[in-house]
Amino acid sequence: MGQLFLRNKADVDALLNIVGDHGLAMTREAVEYASDTLSDDWLSPFAMHKNCICTLSIGKSGSVGYSLPQWAEVVESLYALRSAEGISEQARRLRVPTHERLDTAFAVTVAGRYKSKGWSVTFEPNGKGCSDLLLAQENKNFYVEVKRENIQDHVRSNNFRANASAILNGLPPALTDWLEKNDCRIQVKFPRGLSDSLVTGICNELGAKVPHTPIGAVQLLTLPQGSEFVLLRRDSEQHYRMGFIGRIMVKGVPVQANDPRNSPVQIVFDWPPNLGAVRALIKKANRQLQNDAALSSGAAGFIVMQSRGGEHLGKAIEERFLRNFPQCCLGVTLVSEIPFENGQIVCRDGVDVKTLEVMSYAASFPDSLIGDARNPGTLNHQLQTSQ
Repeated sequence: MGQLFLRNKADVDALLNIVGDHGLAMTREAVEYASDTLSDDWLSPFAMHKNCICTLSIGKSGSVGYSLPQWAEVVESLYALRSAEGISEQARRLRVPTHERLDTAFAVTVAGRYKSKGWSVTFEPNGKGCSDLLLAQENKNFYVEVKRENIQDHVRSNNFRANASAILNGLPPALTDWLEKNDCRIQVKFPRGLSDSLVTGICNELGAKVPHTPIGAVQLLTLPQGSEFVLLRRDSEQHYRMGFIGRIMVKGVPVQANDPRNSPVQIVFDWPPNLGAVRALIKKANRQLQNDAALSSGAAGFIVMQSRGGEHLGKAIEERFLRNFPQCCLGVTLVSEIPFENGQIVCRDGVDVKTLEVMSYAASFPDSLIGDARNPGTLNHQLQTSQ
């Protein structure tokens, strides 16, 4: 195990073996297409036991880790869409080391999900200032504007990351070794933030308590008030599903915690939705859909947004923003950045069941990528709908 480079056949073979062990399905053709299309950082995943992490540069903000399911979906979607109108420009953007590559990767995965459902996809059908996608199937057409909240530039997010890193870097090696030996992981939850002065005490307390803690039983920490942790089996479902999950450390490699099955330590902070950022994204998306409607009479579409906040965010959009949506915008599909997590639909009154089903595809991990899934329950998407 270690660094792979996917222009080498032996490394492609190793990757495909890891993919199979992970319960996913990928084609060699998709990986080879990626090797001809994408930049080196996309092709240099770090291989661990039954997992890979792909670290992508995003310029001044540093880098972001893509878990194996995330990476695999981008690569398979890119291959499936290789003949789609506008895909060459999307591939170019994926190679640029800025936040734009993350936005583009999300748009490509959303497009790939619709492609897998039999929809034809056109990227940026009306050019600059209009929507990202045009979906067509038989006599149905929908414009889709894809938005992603850029949390890396949020001051609050950066403070949370710094606090998480301080704790993770200070954990006793004996604790991480114990977790690996016993095939366990922990989630540690803090209310809001915490002071740097508490880090050493928190790390020592976790080191002392975790090995003697019953599986699945929430335990309180002394400081800060309201903080707690839970010990889980490696393959158990998440205990804390809401909130901001900080960086993790796997064999000394910093990655983003997108796949809980391979995250031995997770730091969770309460994460109230950033409604100011969400409002701005929705306002811009609605304007772009209105531009499409001006060019195509009777056109309708919806927004697909990747943002943190879960059910709280869905409720806030319904209560604060939905009434101001233009007629051409049917609603919003909220997508989690964590593969297999639930999505939500917030939509206008009167949207029919078939259209709701179409909107839900944006939050559904493709069946074609699910191989011998070891935990089928985690692969189920049950979309919560607000009307």
